[in-house]
Amino acid sequence: MEHSLASRVFGKEIHELEYQDLKTFFTQERKESDILEFKSYGTDYKNKSPKEHLSTVRKTICAFLNSDGGLLVWGAPVGYKPEGEKEKVFRGDLTAVDSDLGDDQMSDGILQTISPMPPGIRHQKLVEGTNRIYVFEVRKSPYAPHQLNGTYFARFNVQTHPAPHYLVEALTRRVTFPDIAAYLELISVQRTQEKVIVSFIIKCVNHSRLQNEENISVSAMISHGSFPESKFRNSVVTNGGRTVVVSKAGGILHYGTFQSLPFDVNIPVNEELFFGDLNVQISVGGRHSPMKFSSYSINTLDDFSDDASRLRLIKPRRNLKNKHCLSYL
Repeated sequence: MEHSLASRVFGKEIHELEYQDLKTFFTQERKESDILEFKSYGTDYKNKSPKEHLSTVRKTICAFLNSDGGLLVWGAPVGYKPEGEKEKVFRGDLTAVDSDLGDDQMSDGILQTISPMPPGIRHQKLVEGTNRIYVFEVRKSPYAPHQLNGTYFARFNVQTHPAPHYLVEALTRRVTFPDIAAYLELISVQRTQEKVIVSFIIKCVNHSRLQNEENISVSAMISHGSFPESKFRNSVVTNGGRTVVVSKAGGILHYGTFQSLPFDVNIPVNEELFFGDLNVQISVGGRHSPMKFSSYSINTLDDFSDDASRLRLIKPRRNLKNKHCLSYL
């Protein structure tokens, strides 16, 4: 599973963070990036009022939505430029935020001021005694461009700026595709005197909340052995039994739903001894989504006490996001 921004930066999910985690984080010098911004707080800091501080938070969140997402710490130490350096570094004491915002105030004061109202924003208030800071985790928005009080913002060169016209136009016209993924799950490896039968399932899933997909096509090509006669409508076995192609598998693929395709591979014992591991190359795509490819290696020679132990030996050649039996394609 892909790690969140918070876990990549802090080593924890945002809902697991505590005030002490941020104090520890800023014991070292930290720099901002296009996906990481630190905002200090203080009514005497640059003579900003609480309302002005909140306005800069909104702008950064809006910019993250229109860019690649990001992580915002509100209440970070005051940044400073070391001698001879162009970029600020942030280290030292946190600057506690005066505003005590609950979930409703967070929604009214920040989220509902951005148009269209943004999805995919997580926030956490961290408290120690009377001190509080806020952490925002913002995903790249599928509904961009977003605006704040009639102005679009984006991230450029580690800063938040009004977005240029060409970027707003590009975001408005951009084309998105359904995010289709396939998972390979090993079911069993059975052995007879003459052959080895490897059974697995390819599961296709749609991760796009607002884009359905249809006409899913899946192909699997193996290094040795053969697929028996295909059991699916709109499918064909070619390449001497080593390739199977399934077209228009199932109906419409809605968000979060699966289409499961079971396959068996028959491997003569002499081929298994000669070739060793069974390599499986898979591709998947749909009517509106581009093809994705991945390769796996399945150990069929060694003995295991249970299937769970064997499943860990499925090794995607690329795009691996999970070390267990279900692997992203």
